[in-house]
This record gives sequence, structure tokens and C-alpha cells, in this order.
Amino acid sequence: MTFTWSAGTGISKYSLWLGTTGPGSNNLYLPSETTALSATVSGLPTDGSTIYARMWSLISGAWQWTDYTYSAAGTAPLLSFKLDASPSSQTGSVGESFSYVITVAPTSGAYPGVVQFAATGLPNGWSATFSPASIAANAGQQKVTMKVSAAATTAAKRLLRTDDRPVAALTLLLLPFAGAGKLRREQRRRGSRLWLLSAALLLIATTATMGCGSAFQMTKYTITVNATSGSMQQSTTVDLNLH
Repeated sequence: MTFTWSAGTGISKYSLWLGTTGPGSNNLYLPSETTALSATVSGLPTDGSTIYARMWSLISGAWQWTDYTYSAAGTAPLLSFKLDASPSSQTGSVGESFSYVITVAPTSGAYPGVVQFAATGLPNGWSATFSPASIAANAGQQKVTMKVSAAATTAAKRLLRTDDRPVAALTLLLLPFAGAGKLRREQRRRGSRLWLLSAALLLIATTATMGCGSAFQMTKYTITVNATSGSMQQSTTVDLNLH
């Protein structure tokens, strides 16, 4: 592409700078000073990006400049990004916390805007925090840690529900001994065989209750991680298995 300019009054030399990183940049073109009134430049972008031009003029021994902007030929690429999460699944119990690493990467050099995060599909009473909480538009690929955990009250209630069953079973197991005095008095009236039969039935029922109480149910939660940047949103999922 050829750039041309008109001769100005009192100007003895010229220099044209071209760049893409802001006014006064020269990463595209940085020639020596010249007396010519044109310059042919090759290798310019074709992605619709902004080209910054600075025209230097030597007037009475002092350099002065004027800035211009141009739009490169072509269409600017659509800014987007992608997400990936690791590990894809974790297993544990209430009272623990779980960390996942979310890798965020732009597909065209930059994000549409600041990237912010949120999570859905969490167990009731649980929350997710992200570190860092957001990513700047020009930050490039980043790794974000998502920590998933239950509130203290939620964990305490869950542990109480799972732990009280063995206690109840133990209570049932001790019932025959707590009433042993009464049973001995009844033995004298009804006989030892009836007491032994009752004790055997209670032992069988208690054993069955303890067996059921010690079996913890596994629940799978699929957590959706959402990242929003400008008008663009991307998501990925991870699993959390709780017992």
C-alpha cells in the first residue's frame, strides 16, 4: 500500500511511522527520514484492525508530528474463548472442600471483555468461589481455581443425620440389658424360654438396623461452570460425588 502526503511550508524532511499498538507505535513500519512525499508499505494486516500512523515533519530543525488512524482491509476476527476443567470428577464426604482447576484461553489473542465466573448445580447449602475472581480482557490464557465447599451449618446437619443411625442401633442393642431386672422378674413367672426368645428377636432386629445405618448413599452432582466475557458465554461441567 502506498501512503502519500503533501509538501508543507518550511518542512525539510519527513518520516512515517505505522503500528498497531497505539498512537506513535511503529511495529509495522519504521523508515529512515526522507524528503520523498510517499512511502510504499507491505505486510500490513488484513484483519480489519486499527492501524496507527504518525507523520513526522522536520520544521526549522525541530521535529513535529500529527497522528492518524486507518482500518486495515478485511474483517476483524470474532473474539471468543474456551474452557477446560480438571479433574473432571471428585469423590468425598460432607465437611470436605474440593478444588478444580479451570483453564481459560482466548481463541483470537484477547477476550471480548473481562471474564467473570459462576457455578450452578451445587448441592443445597454449598457454594463455589473462584481465584482469581475475574480475568482482564488482555490477560491471555489463565488458570482459575474453583473451590467448592459446604457451609459449616450444612456440614454439621449432614453429619448428624448420617451418624445418629449407629447411635440409635446401639440404643436398641442395649435395651435388653436396660430391662434385664424386669425380665428376670418375668422369667420367674413366664419361664426362661420366653426371655431367651425375646432377646434373640431384639438382637436380630438390632443387627439389621446397624447394617442399614452403616451404608452411606452416594449422590452425584454435576456442576456447571459458566464464564462470561462481554456478550459471549462458555461453560464446562465437573462431577462431585458425595457420601
